[in-house]
Amino acid sequence: MIIINNFLVIIILFTYYNDNNINSYAKNDITLIYLYKLKMKLKKTPDLTKKIYNPATKRYVNIDGVIGKRLVLAAAAQAAPAAPALPVSPTIPHLFKDLPVEDEKRFTMITFQNHFRPTKVGGMKVIFADLDHTLITPKGKYVFPKTIDDWKWKNDAIVPKLKAMYADGYEIVIVSNQKKMSGKDVKTKATMIYNDLQLPFVFICGHSDLYYRKPQLGLWEILLEYILLDAKNVDYTSSVFIGDSVADLYFARNTGIPFIHTDMFFTGVPNKEVAMIEDKEHPLTKWVSDKDKDIIAPLLKYKPSSKKFVIMVGSPASGKSYYSRKLEADAGFIRINKDDMKTDTAMLKAFNEGLEKGQNIVIDGTNPTKESRFKWISAARKASYHITIVWMNFPMPVVEFLDNYRIAKDKNQETHVPAVAMRVYYKKLEEPTQLECDKLIEIKTINNTDAMLSVWV
Repeated sequence: MIIINNFLVIIILFTYYNDNNINSYAKNDITLIYLYKLKMKLKKTPDLTKKIYNPATKRYVNIDGVIGKRLVLAAAAQAAPAAPALPVSPTIPHLFKDLPVEDEKRFTMITFQNHFRPTKVGGMKVIFADLDHTLITPKGKYVFPKTIDDWKWKNDAIVPKLKAMYADGYEIVIVSNQKKMSGKDVKTKATMIYNDLQLPFVFICGHSDLYYRKPQLGLWEILLEYILLDAKNVDYTSSVFIGDSVADLYFARNTGIPFIHTDMFFTGVPNKEVAMIEDKEHPLTKWVSDKDKDIIAPLLKYKPSSKKFVIMVGSPASGKSYYSRKLEADAGFIRINKDDMKTDTAMLKAFNEGLEKGQNIVIDGTNPTKESRFKWISAARKASYHITIVWMNFPMPVVEFLDNYRIAKDKNQETHVPAVAMRVYYKKLEEPTQLECDKLIEIKTINNTDAMLSVWV
């Protein structure tokens, strides 16, 4: 030890009096730090340098003894000038907001820690993932699990990939639709998954067919409020949503998170069905009107003195009530609607009273068959009314979108039109003709669709 120290003192004295660089004598970073500090002590000069370059190891060394990041430099053996200090991104602690304690029927959320790791400015990298058939599958041959513990990882690549992504700074958030599971069962199952995965994650699921079900944004809004705290806290470029269904794809589009199918993400195998869906155009693309078509004005302009009878034809959720209510509000029509009046008897009573008073009338219903239309039309014709049929002529995918879009706009809506009701209408439909009425108006376009085209539901 004495011999080594004497040797170092000789080197320091030589460099002190000859103004040489100690870098030339240091074969490793620790020796360089030691020589530098010893030289500064002998020279009795203020130590203002933060980093010094070591050509032997090709990296900058912090003189406080902390080894800096390795640099690939085409530097000569001579010492490089000290590099300017780079701005360091501050880290932001990210604590979750306390979850609501009241009994929540719309969704269940469980966390296994009360925070995400600190992140640099620019947002958190997050793996958002669906659960069933994305991360796990039932153990047996059934599509849906029979018990809470009826699950296994979908393939052997999932756990190692999640662990690798977590180690690379990604947080994990599982977003699932679980209408048939209770909140208690969801928490039990999520805990089983956590115990096997041994990584912290956030689990949220919706128990609804409405706004708190993917691809609607109810669950996303809960995540923003309690977990992410602000949409700006997410690194949208690096984050990803992993799923296996159209609902997952559309949810990702609505949130702005890039989507990738589970097979592609974990095993590198593309899914042909999802690829075809990704290429499909928006459901409203061919049904958009760049003109705000008004069907109300033509109805009112025709023989202003005449009594007017309008009967709507269209699937549930096709927009019939929108036009019927406009006739009611803007032109004083009596609107006959079973949802409001509840019974056929109440509807018929209001209709007959309107005929007796000579009031304008609109029948707001599906009226798919000639027979269902004829009972109203024949009575109105006998009372000398001008007869108009307004046919909302849209295919079922458009009507399904309109129904779901209505849920997206009215977040607290408690009911929606089941697909079976739409199918019944289209099965029964007998297309209306000019022979049934004085005027047939066919609606095949939708106005004001800019906002609609940005929503995928």
